[in-house]
Amino acid sequence: MEAHNKKRVLVVEDDPQLRGTLSEILRWQGYAVDAAPHGQAALALAEVGEPDAILTDLQMPVMDGATFIRRC
Repeated sequence: MEAHNKKRVLVVEDDPQLRGTLSEILRWQGYAVDAAPHGQAALALAEVGEPDAILTDLQMPVMDGATFIRRC
């Protein structure tokens, strides 16, 4: 599958190790992945990348997952 045809997933997780692991697993499964450390950064990525799915933590600094989802 070519990169521009892949489904895009946005991973929002403040733990860098978990964010990296989740991103790698999704890439291995054939998804295009964007990743952000908190909701505020994820909002900017969501505007540009238009994800097909979002996987988010709820408790994060700067902007939590619930606030991010409401604003997304």
